[in-house]
Amino acid sequence: MSGLEVVGVVLGALPVAVRALQGYTAVLSSMKHAQRNLKTLIRDLETEQIRLQTTCELLLDGVAPPSVIDQLIQTPFGPEWKPYNDQLRLRLWTTSGKFEEQVAELQRAAQELRTKLGLEADGSTKLTDRRSISQELKRGTSFTLRKKDYDGILTRIKSANSVLHELAGQNCGLEPTRRHRSQARLIRLIRALARSIFNALACSSDCSCPRSHDICLELEPRDVILVPTDSEDEVAKTFNFHLAMSSHGNRLGQKQAAESQDSRWESIHAKVVTLDEPATPSSASALSLPSLPLTMPEQPKSPRRITWAKSFSSRLTRTQSAREYPSSQTKSSVTFTQTQLEVELSKTLTLSSASSSGNYAPASLSNLCQVLFTSGKATAPNRFGYIADEERIFELLQPPQNRCESQRAFSLRTLLSSDKSTTLPPLDYPQKLKLAVALAISILHLFGTPWLSTASVITLDNVLFFHQDDPTSDPDPERAPYQPFITQTLTQKPLQGPLPTTHSTPRPVNLAVLSLGALLIQVILGRVVSTLEMTEHMDMNAILAKHEAGTRLSSEVLEKGGIHYDTVVKWCLHSVLEVGGLENEAFCQKFYGAVVAKLKEDERLTTGG
Repeated sequence: MSGLEVVGVVLGALPVAVRALQGYTAVLSSMKHAQRNLKTLIRDLETEQIRLQTTCELLLDGVAPPSVIDQLIQTPFGPEWKPYNDQLRLRLWTTSGKFEEQVAELQRAAQELRTKLGLEADGSTKLTDRRSISQELKRGTSFTLRKKDYDGILTRIKSANSVLHELAGQNCGLEPTRRHRSQARLIRLIRALARSIFNALACSSDCSCPRSHDICLELEPRDVILVPTDSEDEVAKTFNFHLAMSSHGNRLGQKQAAESQDSRWESIHAKVVTLDEPATPSSASALSLPSLPLTMPEQPKSPRRITWAKSFSSRLTRTQSAREYPSSQTKSSVTFTQTQLEVELSKTLTLSSASSSGNYAPASLSNLCQVLFTSGKATAPNRFGYIADEERIFELLQPPQNRCESQRAFSLRTLLSSDKSTTLPPLDYPQKLKLAVALAISILHLFGTPWLSTASVITLDNVLFFHQDDPTSDPDPERAPYQPFITQTLTQKPLQGPLPTTHSTPRPVNLAVLSLGALLIQVILGRVVSTLEMTEHMDMNAILAKHEAGTRLSSEVLEKGGIHYDTVVKWCLHSVLEVGGLENEAFCQKFYGAVVAKLKEDERLTTGG
């Protein structure tokens, strides 16, 4: 039983004890001394019950809707509390362990209280008259009605209750600051993961296709709060990144492929797996296999994780197809031949899958294009293999259904330019807000990565959607009609670290934030505004012109988006001239509060959340 569930047990035990004492008081009405003791005991227990309820109200305030808090207090930590359990754990921050210790002490005291009062398991009492009470007292059992026999229990209840109330109050007061610290960690983590995914894809795309592949990353808002005791590596493993990779007619000849306008898309899910140690020039064991059942000929009782043998480094040769992974710490690189490494790996390791599907040897992919578009099947059920950069390894999984393969890709520009006669579902107000939230959070999380460099702007053509044109097919009920992806051309050169900041102006400007404001305007208006078209290379005059063009549309944005939406757009337009940008932690916090939080609040109010 968790600590919060125990609170419910205690809250339920105290009123039961009070009712039992009230019953004893009525039966022993002629015994004045006993009545005084019982009334004092009742008063003390009622006070502690109220204090514990107040503690629960402190925890619920700002977490649960005000209209249901009183109802939740009446059913403490019952099934109705389940939707708020994670938020309550986060509110308690690092004190959740101490909170549960004190609650456990309350539980023990409440159990002793029930025993001394002679209560049954259902809370009823078998002593219902004066005679049975007197007989029980004469028997010398644990049952007692003397106040001094309850002093120890009351002291423990009061002490634990006081600590709980203090912890709840202190944590609620510090919550805003802690959420800022958590948000900073989350931004840093997701940017690092996004950078690693792109680099790993670049290192695994050694193909001879006449055109570079386009790669899409789903813009999924990740509203995760990290407390100090959370491991970022473990949190990263809970993320599922939805990717889509295009093939521009790579089954055709080179000339035909170059002229082909058709693209085929394949969906991939990428998840982080364990990395044992950082990459260094002296160790080729930097990349470790994920936790899978395995057998090594030399060590039959090896654990479920293994690192590529260091002896590989002496056998790896430099070839034309070798890939380099630069180390940010040593400014040197580890070079290996992908094919040769796979051969060495296959000679050394034998892995068996835990599933009933048979043996599964995890493949380190060097030609993802061939795997996705030629073979068309995963090497094991739902598994393609592994890709890696110097920081992390990602397992590529086959989605339950390839949503992108049977769907048409179209840009945000196409969506806003389409007329009512198209087969696209309507982009209504709730969908516009959902799209705005995804765009805002993703700019914050992807800024400075290959998906959105520090000098980049996000445009109508950078955002893609996938739509099922076949009206007879069943839509996926778990997906929103418009789930945005950001698209980039997949280079074959991995990038290390945050991309350098470059500007076409005499001083730093926030083009990414300005471009977000332009997108938000066009999304809420439902049309393309040519005066808001942006490029990465604009001088100050062009930037000011875009700012003025967006400002002139303020009244229309206010009419169609509401006051919060209009405030967000104005903030984005005005912030283009701020010196600090999204590479600055303080500016990121301002951006989250001024843009993301307001859009999320409107979305919550619209959906009734």
